[in-house]
Amino acid sequence: MTQFTPPPPLSSTHTIDSFSPCMHFSGHQTSSAKGRSSVNSPAWTSHVTASTLATPPAPFMHSVPLPISSSNISYTGSQLHPVLESDRTGRLYFNIMNSPDHIQFKPNYPNNLRGLAHSPAVSRLTIAIPTFPRWTIEVANPAGVTLGDVLWAIYNKFQQPVDQSAYGMLSPEQQQVATQTFHARLAHQDGHSQGLRRFDCVGKKLYFVGLRSSSDGSPIWNLMLTSTFA
Repeated sequence: MTQFTPPPPLSSTHTIDSFSPCMHFSGHQTSSAKGRSSVNSPAWTSHVTASTLATPPAPFMHSVPLPISSSNISYTGSQLHPVLESDRTGRLYFNIMNSPDHIQFKPNYPNNLRGLAHSPAVSRLTIAIPTFPRWTIEVANPAGVTLGDVLWAIYNKFQQPVDQSAYGMLSPEQQQVATQTFHARLAHQDGHSQGLRRFDCVGKKLYFVGLRSSSDGSPIWNLMLTSTFA
């Protein structure tokens, strides 16, 4: 896809003061692992690993590890993994600009990405982005969709470039946010932008705060993002 660079933003009352992709969050950084295991694993136990992109790691602010107590976690019935449930305070630290290799979990939540995303296991999970209905995320794993599968799929979606045609499909407000965010990032990265990316279009709302079930009862989960944790 051809790289697209939006024109510099016009003077506006809506401005993005600075570009700051990192936020300090005290918790557990995820450990990586490889290989596949049986789908018959108990709910929320270590299962299969997420696939990864050959992408250089993004800048990361290290945190102080805190103890985790799995005894405080209880999962029953058919449900989404608690780490993925919508929570405005955030149950893990995940900036969608940075790969899941840098995710940190809050205390009392499992600190690996190999657990099943849903109990019982599902082979496919559909995620909608309410403000960008064309950007549906399909997550598939025949052995059972994992936490890693979900978070890598979200990261990969927002890393995708936005060409001029896709930019033209955005609302005027979304174009303004995308343009201002892109040029703020361009200045921060000394001109090395690699073109407009989907994460530019969400402005400062870079932080994952969970998935919310659709109000119409359809098997689609809505992606919730925020600019800061409550």
